[in-house]
Amino acid sequence: MNIEKLPQAQYPAAKRPPAPIKELPKHEPGLIRDIVERGAGVVGSVMRVPGSLISGLSIGGYQGARKGADADFEITPKSVATGLVASSALQSLAQGAITGYLLLGPVGSALSAGKEIAQSSVGLYLFVKGGSAVEMGKQMAGDIDAKVSGGEGGFRGGLRGAGAGAISAVRSGASTAYQENRGAASGVLDGLAEIPREFKTARGPGGKAWRQALTVAAGAVGAAMALPAGIVMSLFKGKASETEVSAPIRYATGAASAALVGAAAGSVFGPPGIIVGGAIGAVIGLLGPASKKEFVAGIDESVNRARANDGDMGSAISNGRRDLVQKLIVGTTAGARQGWDAAMPEAMSPSLEPTA
Repeated sequence: MNIEKLPQAQYPAAKRPPAPIKELPKHEPGLIRDIVERGAGVVGSVMRVPGSLISGLSIGGYQGARKGADADFEITPKSVATGLVASSALQSLAQGAITGYLLLGPVGSALSAGKEIAQSSVGLYLFVKGGSAVEMGKQMAGDIDAKVSGGEGGFRGGLRGAGAGAISAVRSGASTAYQENRGAASGVLDGLAEIPREFKTARGPGGKAWRQALTVAAGAVGAAMALPAGIVMSLFKGKASETEVSAPIRYATGAASAALVGAAAGSVFGPPGIIVGGAIGAVIGLLGPASKKEFVAGIDESVNRARANDGDMGSAISNGRRDLVQKLIVGTTAGARQGWDAAMPEAMSPSLEPTA
């Protein structure tokens, strides 16, 4: 039996063939938006140049020296890309350690280094996941390999490799940073445009003034507790896939999301408040909207609606960064809206619904 010809309802979602990839129309922003997106790209390019220069010198020098000393040594894009990630991590660590030491001595150095590692890990993940590391690795490996002759000597090869690596790293680093930041700017603009559309369908409080005030307060708390879960679920969903988010993940995300908000609220009372607030929040999260299938479906619907009119920016790196930023903003908004809706009278069961 050919599963491709079966109607969608006749076989489980997990076995459905993947949806065909939709060819995107060309991204055609207006004049102002185009200036904003390109301006963000230029800023990103300039900011990456110093780090790329350091990485290019060190990686190019090492790779060139190895090839110069050994005619059989192969400079591969993978080894260069790995070196780029390691170099970026070391630069962040060194920057944090030095800054912290100058301000607070050895203790400050350790604390600042830890903070830099935590902050840079997200950037490094995006650098690798978005394809920039691979793209830079390809360009740099080719440029270094073309400049260094195998067996010409380690010192000479190192010098040639360092020069070629520095030039290639600056050029490719600026190019990928431009694509990343242009895509990110587009994602921010697309995501922000969805906020009023998302809340346009939000439920409103009803009843007398005092009851409306209580309902609005409850809605605000519900929105805050569901907001982190919206961020997390947006990373699982939004690609029109048929993959289901499992119940354990839903419940864990709902509990953690509300626990985070509860702990933050309880922090005004010190460590005991953090513990108690987090525990209460976790229980509320398990019972709240963020742990339900409908919550995940709502995030998916909102993200897919937002991406329906996305255009091709001419670069896989730009498209990927645009999609990520956009769905994070939309997921955050959709999660907060669903948390708000859950506290509104229309969402209550008949036995709890206010009476006149």
